[in-house]
Amino acid sequence: MRHVPVLALDIEGFTAPARSHTHRRVILTRAEALLVETARFFIPYGNPLQILGYQSTGDGWYLLFEHFSCQIALKYALDLTAALTARNRDEPDASLRIRMRQVLAMGDVEQVGSQLLADVFSEAARFLDHPPFKGYLQSATEDAVVVLAALFYSEWQRSPERTAPALAITAPPFTPFQFADKHGGTHHGFAVGKGWVEAVMAMFPGWRGADLRGDHVSPKGCPLSTRP
Repeated sequence: MRHVPVLALDIEGFTAPARSHTHRRVILTRAEALLVETARFFIPYGNPLQILGYQSTGDGWYLLFEHFSCQIALKYALDLTAALTARNRDEPDASLRIRMRQVLAMGDVEQVGSQLLADVFSEAARFLDHPPFKGYLQSATEDAVVVLAALFYSEWQRSPERTAPALAITAPPFTPFQFADKHGGTHHGFAVGKGWVEAVMAMFPGWRGADLRGDHVSPKGCPLSTRP
């Protein structure tokens, strides 16, 4: 599969000691139901996850948008965030609220036996583990953070479907950033949103546009794990 938009999802605090096996089962069941429900706007039949193609990571998923545009993938991520917010608002048990890091990236994906192999998965994982996003979601009350890798953002900018009425979205502000991972690779991306991005910038002074080494940065004055 060539040049496929990919949405990487990671459930925050899934393996935290405060969550029992029963909690994790409920969270996985509810999260997967949300993924299916959110996809109904462009795949109204069957199981959308099987039609899209996906790979589980145990506490998240890689969703493949082969034959679909970046505009659809971005709308899906934003709609999923809205669905998470609505679901969490109605959930009285904090341990059952679902919060996710989301990364939209693009690249080639190869089927190897029953597994999917792709460099884009590794790239997305670097963003998912980037301390300003991982640390912020662990210590704040947001339901999700959404990040676009640079290539995905570039393709989305050129998408002819951006103006299609059925796929219209209110384009949120995008904050460009870059960081170096522990292997020395540099990654460029765009954080989606405003309020939470400003909070991240306050926690990580100099974050915007800075070259942050992912395995050494921690939020100033804010512990990385204050929530399950």
